[in-house]
Amino acid sequence: MEFDLIIPPQLSVRDIDILILLGNLLDNAMEACKRLEIEDGEKFIYVNARVQKGFLCIQVNNSYNGLLNLVENSYATVKTEKHFCGIGLSNIKRIVNKYHGKLNITHTETVFSVLALLALDE
Repeated sequence: MEFDLIIPPQLSVRDIDILILLGNLLDNAMEACKRLEIEDGEKFIYVNARVQKGFLCIQVNNSYNGLLNLVENSYATVKTEKHFCGIGLSNIKRIVNKYHGKLNITHTETVFSVLALLALDE
């Protein structure tokens, strides 16, 4: 895991919302890394957070095994135990919407990336 965080001590985003957002992003990234086999490549999680142009920008990139479950252009869980699945992404979307932000999820064959932008009060 590698963190690159430059966040001012005072933000208009509530601490609990940042914790929920980061907690869910990191939980999803760790789950993806756990599913990696040795032959899939190196496991990594990279977290970048900073304030830019009136937004709190939080990006998490992580390795994954290339398996995705896209349902109507939305990411769905690939977990086999689906009783409590999907809550993480819905929590992330709820926090992003609360702060009139934007969520961008992308992937390559080996890297999954989530960028959450939260609008800050001026």
